[in-house]
Amino acid sequence: MLFKATPYLWSLEDLTLGELSEIADVLAHNAIAVRPIFECVKVYVKLDENSTVRYARHQSDFLGVAKNDLVDRMKDPEIAEAVSEALSYIEETIPDVWPFRPGSATWCLLEILNPRIRIAGMGNPTKIIIREAVRLDRKGNITKSPLLERMFNRMKIDVQQREDEIYVMDPVVYLRNTSGSGTYTELKSNLTGIGALEGGMQLTIAELTKATKACLIEAIKQFADGLFLANAGTILNESTVIEDQQFYLESFPGINVAINDRSFRLSGSFLARKEQIQAENRAAKKQSFPPLFAWRS
Repeated sequence: MLFKATPYLWSLEDLTLGELSEIADVLAHNAIAVRPIFECVKVYVKLDENSTVRYARHQSDFLGVAKNDLVDRMKDPEIAEAVSEALSYIEETIPDVWPFRPGSATWCLLEILNPRIRIAGMGNPTKIIIREAVRLDRKGNITKSPLLERMFNRMKIDVQQREDEIYVMDPVVYLRNTSGSGTYTELKSNLTGIGALEGGMQLTIAELTKATKACLIEAIKQFADGLFLANAGTILNESTVIEDQQFYLESFPGINVAINDRSFRLSGSFLARKEQIQAENRAAKKQSFPPLFAWRS
């Protein structure tokens, strides 16, 4: 696959406890830009030299594949149908706002949202998120350039001017200051305690014992839950009524964050919910039935 999952915050094992505390401080006190994560199907899109829309999801797709070739790979028929509908819409509309030269190595990353595309999250509306423009070579290496960014910004303007109800341009949320909620204070207290127990705040995550690391992960998840609740209205565009806060926490996949040279995702209760659902699905698939024996006469 061309898509590599962004690591969780606790997966950055070269981080020291002190650096982790500094990152938490930024998240809790600074109005930084973050990107909500959605349960979706990701696909790269480009126009070939004939201005025909082509797609890529695997490294072998560097020349671009047709819609049917991509959809036929999908095992879940409901997801395949939802993706097929979205790609048909893309083929009808994306050439009108495409600012890049047809046939070039420039691709746009799209995230296809649909109520049928979900594992553990809330059902998303039918939307297509246009995330970014990149250059993609035949080995799957991704690069960007200032020129590419300028042209992508022009695409953003064109899409927004069309007031399209399906396309969404790279949604970004600016976090509120949550210092008064106790979210950061509790995590900092946990980090200080772990540091005292293990040997200091200069220790990296990789140096922690297995049991202590498990405690750290739970502390970070609780921090994430507090952060998400404080920003729930903004994250859900202030248009969704949250009747059950716990359901919201268990159904929100989290956010992607970039601070200095660190990129990571932050998730909370959703992870436990997702792992439980996936385990139940695996168990259901493993249910065995007694073999059928042919009767002998």
